[in-house]
Amino acid sequence: MFDEYLTLSLKLSSAMLKNGGETYRAEECARNILASGGATEIEVLALPTGLSVTAVHEGMVYTRVLSLKSRDNNLGNIDILNTISREVSAGKLLPAEALERISQIDSARMRPLIKTIFACISAASFTVMFGGGFYEFAFSLLIAFISQLFIAFLSKIGSLSFFSNMGGSMMTAVLARICCGFFPELNMAVIIIGGIIPLLPGLATINAIRDTLYGDLVSGAARGVEALLSAISIAAGIALVLSIGGVSV
Repeated sequence: MFDEYLTLSLKLSSAMLKNGGETYRAEECARNILASGGATEIEVLALPTGLSVTAVHEGMVYTRVLSLKSRDNNLGNIDILNTISREVSAGKLLPAEALERISQIDSARMRPLIKTIFACISAASFTVMFGGGFYEFAFSLLIAFISQLFIAFLSKIGSLSFFSNMGGSMMTAVLARICCGFFPELNMAVIIIGGIIPLLPGLATINAIRDTLYGDLVSGAARGVEALLSAISIAAGIALVLSIGGVSV
């Protein structure tokens, strides 16, 4: 029976990290689940790339380690996982039922095309915030959509996230230059801003600050470097395109 609690703690906490959850939140969920299963001397170490769980139950020491290869951002899934953790800790949900609900979360992922459409609509709205008009909004929406498809293609063929983000930002800048070439009255800076919004590492930056403030220095530094590299790749891609021809925005 305790194996189910151990498996649940590992799977739920790893799912929390995969969906962009904070390190302390993943560790807290694992501790609460293991404690509800009667474990003592619980030690949980969560990192952006892995998770280690150790607990003592009836004199036996149990240890599990899991490596994380991919990460995404989904605040809705984090809320669901938090709810599952609380219900298990309160005895309202059995481990087997919780594992089933977690598997349903994985199978109910939003389709990539729909996710891209919503991301591009929200991103293009930033053109209005920065003084753009209807045409800037429309072109930014189209450019962001094409760039997201291009990034998905690069990721599918095995490109690293650094080069995928750089490729997406380069595609955004190239398309913005083409649009402004046909319609000189457009504000290219605003269009580029709207196009790169989906690429910006906002959640990674926030999590890096939170982890650091909570004392998780290794995790905070790792997330901070990840956010920094992502920002550098985006800036480098745009600068490379705009530097050709001496364009200023």
